[in-house]
Parts: sequence; C-alpha cells; structure tokens
Amino acid sequence: MELNINFTSNTMNELICHFLCALTDQEIVNLFNGCISAPNPDNAYALIYNSADPQFYFTDTFNEDVKPNSHYIVVGLFYLHEINDLSALKAKIQSLKTKWCGS
Repeated sequence: MELNINFTSNTMNELICHFLCALTDQEIVNLFNGCISAPNPDNAYALIYNSADPQFYFTDTFNEDVKPNSHYIVVGLFYLHEINDLSALKAKIQSLKTKWCGS
C-alpha cells in the first residue's frame, strides 16, 4: 500500500509537514500495515517520501546506500511499538512535526 500525495508546496519541509499534519494516527497505522507485511519488533521501519514518484510509504528494505541527493527522503524511523501504542505514535508524530514543521 502506498499513499500518493500531490501537494503544491514550495519546499520539501512544507510538503512533509503538511503530510504529517493531514494524516490521522489511524491513517499512519493503516499506511504502515499496508506496506509492512510481517513487522519485526526489533527493526526500525523508514517512512519514505519518494519525490520522483510523489508518494509516502513505509519500507522494511531501506538501503543505507541511498544518497542524500536521491529522490528518497527519510521522514522518520518507526518501531513496531510506536505503531501499536497510540501514545508512543502521537509522541513520534509530534517529534517529526517539530523536525519538519519547525514547531
């Protein structure tokens, strides 16, 4: 499952901030569950924005060799306990909003 988002945004930070503010906690959980079929509680799963094919998705096969100038931007890393625990998920999303939105 991928979430295709097309924003008219001036900066990547604004686009990612808008995404984080627009989705509900349940939509983030649904996106995670649609992308990750057999999550391992010890693994971190990257929420990625692919600017070449504008969409956000979670991946369990993120390659550390992805270059900073590539089309892939790591929005944040999520652990299974953060997805399964609403208060942990809210804290994670808030920390990402602080990072990407500056507030």
